[in-house]
Amino acid sequence: MVSGGLAAIGLALAALTVIGQSTGYPLLGAALLVVGVGAGFSFTVTADVILSSVPKEQAGSASAVSETAYELGAALGIAVLGSIVTGVYRDFNGPAGTPAAAHESLGGAVEAAAGMPAHSAAVMLDAARTSFVDGLALAAGVGAAVLLAAAVAAWFLLRGQRLESGRTTERQAPTTPPRRVTRLPSPCSRTCPRTPARTAA
Repeated sequence: MVSGGLAAIGLALAALTVIGQSTGYPLLGAALLVVGVGAGFSFTVTADVILSSVPKEQAGSASAVSETAYELGAALGIAVLGSIVTGVYRDFNGPAGTPAAAHESLGGAVEAAAGMPAHSAAVMLDAARTSFVDGLALAAGVGAAVLLAAAVAAWFLLRGQRLESGRTTERQAPTTPPRRVTRLPSPCSRTCPRTPARTAA
């Protein structure tokens, strides 16, 4: 389940490597839908695997480690892939007189185009959009490669692991059956003379 979810995300990101300026919303929507479904399967099962692999007393620590790894991975992924998109976008070649703000973001390019001549603005916006799409496609390709490699690793590492039906239970100490006590007859029960009972005077 984990490897299948990661593979689904990787394939969806691989589909985004072929997008262009004329790509419609159906392809983007379908790819993002697959990403969401795959992430839901892989992240949920991963959390269950982590919690079921530790004793009940360490469930809190295991949950904290799982949440920290999730947040750290999300932050690193956004930072790395966002840096790829930004690095590719800033290198676009605009016409003479292109403001520096246009190289910061696509929104900045749209705002900068309002103060430029119509022809120069159209050329600059076309170059900015093409560069942004190229950066997005490259970032999607890098993400697809990483996720497909993670799916293969998860397949081999988690192949023989099964989730338990419930939490890990404590092992109870085996109970020993009660010992049968055999009473031995007293040595004086048969050989010792009996003392007559005293009577009151």
